[in-house]
Amino acid sequence: MSSTRILAVDDEQHILTLIQRSLEPAGFEVLTADSGEKCLKSVKRQPPDAIILDLVLPGITGNEVCAILRKDSATSKIPILMITGRASDDDVVHGFELGADDYVAKPFSPKLLLAKLQTMLRHAGRAQQPPDAAPTPPPPPEPQKYEPLIKKKPQVREEPNLADHFQILETLGKGKDSVVYRALDLKAKPPTEVALKLFEFKEDDANFVAKFLREVQGLSKLSHPNIVKFLSYGSYQDDYFIVTEYIKGQTLGAAIKKIGPIAEESAITLALEIAKAFKYYDKFGIVHRDVKPDNIIISDDGQVVLVDFGLAKAQNMQTLSMKDEVAGTPQFLAPEYISGGAQIDIKTDIYSLGITIFYAVSGTLPFQARTAMALIHQQLTQEAPSLAQVLPSVSPGLSNLVDTMLVKDPADRCDLDELIASLEALQK
Repeated sequence: MSSTRILAVDDEQHILTLIQRSLEPAGFEVLTADSGEKCLKSVKRQPPDAIILDLVLPGITGNEVCAILRKDSATSKIPILMITGRASDDDVVHGFELGADDYVAKPFSPKLLLAKLQTMLRHAGRAQQPPDAAPTPPPPPEPQKYEPLIKKKPQVREEPNLADHFQILETLGKGKDSVVYRALDLKAKPPTEVALKLFEFKEDDANFVAKFLREVQGLSKLSHPNIVKFLSYGSYQDDYFIVTEYIKGQTLGAAIKKIGPIAEESAITLALEIAKAFKYYDKFGIVHRDVKPDNIIISDDGQVVLVDFGLAKAQNMQTLSMKDEVAGTPQFLAPEYISGGAQIDIKTDIYSLGITIFYAVSGTLPFQARTAMALIHQQLTQEAPSLAQVLPSVSPGLSNLVDTMLVKDPADRCDLDELIASLEALQK
């Protein structure tokens, strides 16, 4: 008996790959298309048993595709599961009005996607039936093209054996649920040093996969000299990993701890380079949410690079729980981010950059307390001291700029164009 055919339509390749990896092991045949036009052509050639359709597509939108399919008697009964990162009630309702059968918001859990698809097919009478001769068929073999890149070393969880693909050279850093290694990609020609971020899978964390995919989504669409370069990602059993370029150098945080505060001229140049990164990813509606000295690398050749997009999130992406969202380092968090306000945009990153520059030139943080909760209370209720109060030798121009970056109300905070223009003037 032939397998159930699913047509997945999305303009982001990593989403199509995730859908394939989620469904093919369950016995589904997954076809892909990256635009509404290609979807309609594929359906016309051979109608699938179900369609997973992204709402936002280049050219013909997902809702328009849905409307076209429902008007044609040959395709009107095909189950349609909508997926998208734009999760407003109006979009969802409109999709249902046009004939969509169900809806999943990005970033989605592969288990949720599979469960919704199976339920939708069952209701439509299109669910796969097991062969008569095999009441309990064995699970289908893993497709060859998805052979795991990583082989685990069970006896040492912290230092997994990645010899099939990566050679671990050293540990670069450890976070709450991940470890970053400097590794050698043995399959690159020639073998290349990379940064390998390995996530610890937690079964009791219902949003683990969503948070992992959020970092992938945040990085995969970005290509800028001041942003770490995304190379690949994957998973094998309980190991989830992201591979980025390895940057030889040190973080701004490490440099300050080693040599003390940096010169004002250097701070201005560094802030301008990070602001250029802001300007670039703001076009995608992305907010980094964790800008701080430890996430800014100064390479050996002087390049300033923003790293770790683990909390990065599109402004219109469906939120997770408050426990997941209010993360990061309290000393650098913007008040609107802590309070869960609706206005989370690039000004949130500008606030964090303001504290970063304050600390970089003075060696002192504007808010200091013994506990994270006390720091959060200060961020919400107290005005930051002027940089000139803490560092009398600072120029009035830089002090005034940092002061405007740290204004509590985002509406009164300097915007991105003002920030860049001021930094360029200071640099001259």
